[in-house]
Amino acid sequence: MTRDRRLRSMLEVLPALAQSGCTLLITGETGTGKEHLARLVHALSPRQGGPFIKVGCAGLPQELLAGELFGYAAGGINPGEPARPGALRRASQGSLLLDEVGELPAGLQEELWLLLERQAYLPRGGVRGLPLQARLLAASKCPLEEVVHGQGFREDLCYHLNLMCFHLPPLRERRGDLPLLIEHFLTRLSLARKGRAIGLSDEAQEVLLAYHYPGNLRELHNILEQAAMVCRERVIGLDHLPSFLGGQTRPLTASPAAPGAGQEERQAILAALERHGWRRREAAQALGMDRTTLWRKMRRHGLPSSP
Repeated sequence: MTRDRRLRSMLEVLPALAQSGCTLLITGETGTGKEHLARLVHALSPRQGGPFIKVGCAGLPQELLAGELFGYAAGGINPGEPARPGALRRASQGSLLLDEVGELPAGLQEELWLLLERQAYLPRGGVRGLPLQARLLAASKCPLEEVVHGQGFREDLCYHLNLMCFHLPPLRERRGDLPLLIEHFLTRLSLARKGRAIGLSDEAQEVLLAYHYPGNLRELHNILEQAAMVCRERVIGLDHLPSFLGGQTRPLTASPAAPGAGQEERQAILAALERHGWRRREAAQALGMDRTTLWRKMRRHGLPSSP
Protein backbone atom coordinates (compact mmCIF):
# COMPACT_ATOMS: atom_id res chain seq x y z
CA MET A 1 0.00 0.00 0.00
CA THR A 2 1.84 3.02 -1.30
CA ARG A 3 1.63 6.02 -3.59
CA ASP A 4 5.43 6.13 -3.86
CA ARG A 5 6.42 5.47 -7.47
CA ARG A 6 9.67 3.77 -6.50
CA LEU A 7 7.90 1.32 -4.24
CA ARG A 8 5.10 0.72 -6.75
CA SER A 9 7.67 -0.13 -9.43
CA MET A 10 9.40 -2.50 -7.03
CA LEU A 11 6.16 -4.24 -6.07
CA GLU A 12 5.29 -4.76 -9.73
CA VAL A 13 8.37 -6.94 -10.30
CA LEU A 14 8.24 -8.63 -6.89
CA PRO A 15 6.18 -11.69 -7.96
CA ALA A 16 8.56 -12.49 -10.83
CA LEU A 17 11.57 -11.97 -8.58
CA ALA A 18 10.08 -14.22 -5.91
CA GLN A 19 9.65 -16.98 -8.49
CA SER A 20 13.24 -16.65 -9.72
CA GLY A 21 14.94 -17.96 -6.59
CA CYS A 22 17.91 -15.58 -6.87
CA THR A 23 19.64 -14.06 -3.85
CA LEU A 24 17.97 -10.81 -2.80
CA LEU A 25 19.37 -7.93 -0.75
CA ILE A 26 16.95 -5.57 1.00
CA THR A 27 18.28 -2.27 2.35
CA GLY A 28 16.62 0.40 4.44
CA GLU A 29 16.73 2.09 7.80
CA THR A 30 15.58 0.34 10.97
CA GLY A 31 11.83 -0.12 10.98
CA THR A 32 11.24 0.31 7.24
CA GLY A 33 9.86 -3.22 6.82
CA LYS A 34 12.81 -5.24 5.52
CA GLU A 35 11.77 -8.47 7.24
CA HIS A 36 8.17 -7.96 6.13
CA LEU A 37 9.31 -7.66 2.50
CA ALA A 38 11.51 -10.76 2.86
CA ARG A 39 8.53 -12.71 4.20
CA LEU A 40 6.43 -11.47 1.28
CA VAL A 41 9.07 -12.71 -1.19
CA HIS A 42 9.01 -16.09 0.57
CA ALA A 43 5.20 -16.22 0.48
CA LEU A 44 5.16 -15.49 -3.27
CA SER A 45 7.86 -18.04 -4.09
CA PRO A 46 7.63 -21.76 -4.89
CA ARG A 47 9.16 -22.29 -1.41
CA GLN A 48 6.15 -20.80 0.37
CA GLY A 49 5.34 -24.17 1.97
CA GLY A 50 8.82 -24.40 3.50
CA PRO A 51 10.21 -22.68 6.59
CA PHE A 52 11.22 -19.02 6.83
CA ILE A 53 14.23 -18.69 9.15
CA LYS A 54 15.80 -15.41 10.28
CA VAL A 55 19.33 -15.11 11.68
CA GLY A 56 20.68 -11.83 13.06
CA CYS A 57 24.30 -11.25 12.03
CA ALA A 58 24.99 -8.47 14.56
CA GLY A 59 26.03 -8.80 18.16
CA LEU A 60 26.98 -12.50 18.34
CA PRO A 61 30.57 -13.77 18.69
CA GLN A 62 31.88 -15.27 15.45
CA GLU A 63 31.91 -18.91 16.58
CA LEU A 64 28.41 -18.77 18.06
CA LEU A 65 27.08 -17.23 14.87
CA ALA A 66 28.96 -19.80 12.76
CA GLY A 67 27.35 -22.63 14.73
CA GLU A 68 23.93 -21.03 14.36
CA LEU A 69 24.37 -20.77 10.59
CA PHE A 70 26.24 -23.94 9.67
CA GLY A 71 25.33 -26.23 12.56
CA TYR A 72 27.48 -28.99 14.03
CA ALA A 73 28.28 -32.45 12.72
CA ALA A 74 27.82 -35.45 15.03
CA GLY A 75 30.56 -35.18 17.64
CA GLY A 76 31.45 -31.73 16.34
CA ILE A 77 31.20 -30.18 19.81
CA ASN A 78 31.81 -33.12 22.12
CA PRO A 79 32.42 -36.79 21.24
CA GLY A 80 29.21 -38.78 21.15
CA GLU A 81 26.90 -35.79 20.79
CA PRO A 82 24.36 -35.92 17.93
CA ALA A 83 24.43 -33.56 14.99
CA ARG A 84 22.85 -30.13 15.50
CA PRO A 85 21.45 -28.65 12.28
CA GLY A 86 22.13 -24.97 11.69
CA ALA A 87 19.85 -22.39 10.14
CA LEU A 88 20.96 -23.35 6.62
CA ARG A 89 19.75 -26.92 7.19
CA ARG A 90 16.59 -25.90 9.05
CA ALA A 91 15.66 -23.58 6.18
CA SER A 92 15.96 -26.35 3.55
CA GLN A 93 13.24 -26.03 0.90
CA GLY A 94 12.47 -22.62 2.41
CA SER A 95 14.12 -19.23 2.83
CA LEU A 96 16.88 -17.96 5.14
CA LEU A 97 17.07 -14.24 5.95
CA LEU A 98 20.48 -12.95 7.06
CA ASP A 99 19.54 -9.80 8.96
CA GLU A 100 22.13 -6.99 9.14
CA VAL A 101 24.46 -8.96 6.90
CA GLY A 102 26.80 -5.94 6.73
CA GLU A 103 27.80 -6.66 10.35
CA LEU A 104 28.84 -10.25 9.62
CA PRO A 105 32.28 -10.96 11.20
CA ALA A 106 35.17 -10.99 8.71
CA GLY A 107 35.84 -14.72 9.08
CA LEU A 108 32.24 -15.60 8.30
CA GLN A 109 32.19 -13.28 5.30
CA GLU A 110 34.66 -15.62 3.60
CA GLU A 111 32.56 -18.67 4.50
CA LEU A 112 29.41 -17.01 3.16
CA TRP A 113 31.24 -16.14 -0.07
CA LEU A 114 32.34 -19.78 -0.43
CA LEU A 115 28.78 -20.92 0.25
CA LEU A 116 27.45 -18.73 -2.56
CA GLU A 117 30.26 -19.79 -4.90
CA ARG A 118 30.02 -23.54 -4.28
CA GLN A 119 26.36 -23.82 -3.23
CA ALA A 120 27.54 -26.07 -0.39
CA TYR A 121 28.80 -25.68 3.17
CA LEU A 122 30.57 -27.64 5.89
CA PRO A 123 29.01 -28.00 9.36
CA ARG A 124 31.35 -27.30 12.27
CA GLY A 125 33.41 -30.41 13.02
CA GLY A 126 32.26 -32.12 9.81
CA VAL A 127 34.19 -33.66 6.94
CA ARG A 128 31.40 -33.89 4.36
CA GLY A 129 29.84 -30.84 2.79
CA LEU A 130 26.09 -30.35 2.58
CA PRO A 131 24.29 -28.81 -0.41
CA LEU A 132 22.63 -25.42 -0.05
CA GLN A 133 18.90 -26.09 -0.26
CA ALA A 134 17.59 -22.80 1.11
CA ARG A 135 17.06 -19.53 -0.70
CA LEU A 136 19.23 -16.79 0.77
CA LEU A 137 17.79 -13.36 1.48
CA ALA A 138 19.82 -10.61 3.13
CA ALA A 139 18.96 -7.32 4.83
CA SER A 140 21.08 -4.33 5.78
CA LYS A 141 20.30 -0.90 7.18
CA CYS A 142 23.17 0.53 5.09
CA PRO A 143 23.96 0.00 1.40
CA LEU A 144 26.67 -2.67 1.27
CA GLU A 145 28.84 -0.46 -0.92
CA GLU A 146 29.13 1.93 2.03
CA VAL A 147 30.05 -0.95 4.35
CA VAL A 148 32.73 -2.09 1.86
CA HIS A 149 34.41 1.31 1.87
CA GLY A 150 33.75 2.24 5.49
CA GLN A 151 34.09 -1.02 7.41
CA GLY A 152 36.08 -3.34 5.16
CA PHE A 153 33.24 -5.62 4.09
CA ARG A 154 34.38 -8.08 1.40
CA GLU A 155 33.86 -6.56 -2.02
CA ASP A 156 33.41 -9.94 -3.75
CA LEU A 157 30.71 -10.91 -1.24
CA CYS A 158 29.04 -7.55 -1.80
CA TYR A 159 28.81 -8.33 -5.53
CA HIS A 160 27.25 -11.73 -4.77
CA LEU A 161 24.62 -10.30 -2.44
CA ASN A 162 23.92 -7.26 -4.61
CA LEU A 163 22.76 -9.35 -7.55
CA MET A 164 19.27 -8.00 -6.95
CA CYS A 165 18.73 -5.18 -4.44
CA PHE A 166 15.57 -3.48 -3.21
CA HIS A 167 15.80 -0.29 -1.16
CA LEU A 168 12.99 0.66 1.22
CA PRO A 169 12.91 4.45 1.69
CA PRO A 170 12.41 5.92 5.18
CA LEU A 171 8.94 7.07 6.14
CA ARG A 172 10.00 10.73 6.13
CA GLU A 173 10.47 10.37 2.35
CA ARG A 174 7.00 8.82 1.93
CA ARG A 175 4.85 11.62 3.30
CA GLY A 176 2.05 10.85 0.87
CA ASP A 177 1.74 7.32 2.27
CA LEU A 178 1.17 8.38 5.87
CA PRO A 179 -2.66 8.68 5.69
CA LEU A 180 -2.86 5.24 4.04
CA LEU A 181 -0.55 3.67 6.61
CA ILE A 182 -2.37 5.24 9.56
CA GLU A 183 -5.69 3.94 8.24
CA HIS A 184 -4.17 0.49 7.65
CA PHE A 185 -2.74 0.22 11.17
CA LEU A 186 -5.97 1.50 12.74
CA THR A 187 -7.92 -1.14 10.81
CA ARG A 188 -5.60 -3.86 12.11
CA LEU A 189 -5.94 -2.55 15.65
CA SER A 190 -9.73 -2.48 15.28
CA LEU A 191 -9.72 -6.12 14.18
CA ALA A 192 -7.56 -7.01 17.17
CA ARG A 193 -10.26 -5.42 19.34
CA LYS A 194 -12.84 -7.81 17.89
CA GLY A 195 -14.04 -5.36 15.28
CA ARG A 196 -14.42 -2.35 17.58
CA ALA A 197 -13.61 0.51 15.22
CA ILE A 198 -10.91 2.98 16.24
CA GLY A 199 -10.89 6.45 14.72
CA LEU A 200 -8.57 9.44 14.88
CA SER A 201 -9.38 13.04 15.72
CA ASP A 202 -8.35 15.75 13.26
CA GLU A 203 -5.91 17.21 15.80
CA ALA A 204 -4.27 13.83 16.45
CA GLN A 205 -3.97 13.15 12.73
CA GLU A 206 -2.36 16.54 12.18
CA VAL A 207 0.30 15.77 14.79
CA LEU A 208 0.92 12.29 13.39
CA LEU A 209 1.29 13.65 9.86
CA ALA A 210 3.83 16.24 11.04
CA TYR A 211 6.12 13.85 12.91
CA HIS A 212 9.34 12.66 11.22
CA TYR A 213 9.40 9.00 12.50
CA PRO A 214 13.07 8.11 13.04
CA GLY A 215 11.83 4.56 13.78
CA ASN A 216 9.82 4.49 10.52
CA LEU A 217 6.89 2.07 10.09
CA ARG A 218 7.61 0.26 13.34
CA GLU A 219 7.49 3.49 15.32
CA LEU A 220 4.24 4.59 13.65
CA HIS A 221 2.64 1.24 14.47
CA ASN A 222 3.89 1.35 18.08
CA ILE A 223 2.59 4.90 18.59
CA LEU A 224 -0.88 3.96 17.32
CA GLU A 225 -0.92 0.70 19.29
CA GLN A 226 -0.02 2.48 22.53
CA ALA A 227 -2.61 5.19 21.84
CA ALA A 228 -5.29 2.56 21.22
CA MET A 229 -4.41 0.85 24.50
CA VAL A 230 -4.96 3.99 26.58
CA CYS A 231 -7.96 5.20 24.56
CA ARG A 232 -11.23 4.30 26.29
CA GLU A 233 -13.32 5.81 23.53
CA ARG A 234 -13.50 4.97 19.85
CA VAL A 235 -11.52 8.03 18.75
CA ILE A 236 -7.83 8.61 19.49
CA GLY A 237 -7.24 12.21 20.52
CA LEU A 238 -4.21 14.33 21.31
CA ASP A 239 -4.24 13.26 24.95
CA HIS A 240 -3.81 9.61 23.90
CA LEU A 241 -0.62 10.25 21.93
CA PRO A 242 2.90 10.10 23.45
CA SER A 243 3.97 13.40 24.99
CA PHE A 244 7.07 13.70 22.80
CA LEU A 245 4.80 14.23 19.78
CA GLY A 246 3.27 17.38 21.23
CA GLY A 247 3.91 20.49 19.16
CA GLN A 248 5.82 18.53 16.52
CA THR A 249 5.75 20.62 13.36
CA ARG A 250 8.90 19.61 11.50
CA PRO A 251 7.92 18.47 7.97
CA LEU A 252 8.67 14.88 7.06
CA THR A 253 10.63 15.91 4.01
CA ALA A 254 13.17 17.85 6.05
CA SER A 255 16.68 16.47 6.17
CA PRO A 256 17.43 14.38 9.24
CA ALA A 257 20.52 16.50 9.69
CA ALA A 258 18.54 19.76 9.79
CA PRO A 259 19.20 22.13 12.71
CA GLY A 260 17.45 20.91 15.84
CA ALA A 261 17.11 17.32 14.62
CA GLY A 262 19.57 16.08 17.25
CA GLN A 263 17.64 17.76 20.05
CA GLU A 264 14.37 16.30 18.76
CA GLU A 265 15.93 12.82 18.72
CA ARG A 266 17.23 13.33 22.27
CA GLN A 267 13.78 14.37 23.48
CA ALA A 268 12.14 11.39 21.74
CA ILE A 269 14.62 8.95 23.33
CA LEU A 270 14.24 10.52 26.77
CA ALA A 271 10.44 10.40 26.51
CA ALA A 272 10.52 6.73 25.50
CA LEU A 273 12.85 5.86 28.39
CA GLU A 274 10.64 7.67 30.90
CA ARG A 275 7.50 6.10 29.47
CA HIS A 276 8.97 2.61 29.86
CA GLY A 277 10.57 3.11 33.27
CA TRP A 278 14.08 3.31 31.76
CA ARG A 279 13.86 -0.27 30.53
CA ARG A 280 16.03 0.00 27.45
CA ARG A 281 14.69 -3.09 25.69
CA GLU A 282 11.12 -1.75 25.75
CA ALA A 283 12.18 1.81 24.93
CA ALA A 284 14.24 0.61 21.95
CA GLN A 285 11.32 -1.43 20.65
CA ALA A 286 8.98 1.56 20.94
CA LEU A 287 11.48 3.71 19.04
CA GLY A 288 11.93 1.08 16.33
CA MET A 289 15.61 0.40 16.96
CA ASP A 290 17.73 -2.29 18.61
CA ARG A 291 19.20 -1.91 22.11
CA THR A 292 22.74 -1.39 20.82
CA THR A 293 21.63 1.52 18.64
CA LEU A 294 19.65 3.02 21.53
CA TRP A 295 22.65 2.74 23.87
CA ARG A 296 24.90 4.39 21.29
CA LYS A 297 22.43 7.26 20.80
CA MET A 298 22.03 7.68 24.58
CA ARG A 299 25.79 8.09 24.95
CA ARG A 300 25.93 10.52 22.03
CA HIS A 301 23.19 12.68 23.55
CA GLY A 302 24.70 12.50 27.05
CA LEU A 303 21.75 10.62 28.53
CA PRO A 304 22.34 8.60 31.72
CA SER A 305 21.77 4.84 31.84
CA SER A 306 19.27 5.27 34.69
CA PRO A 307 17.12 8.15 36.01
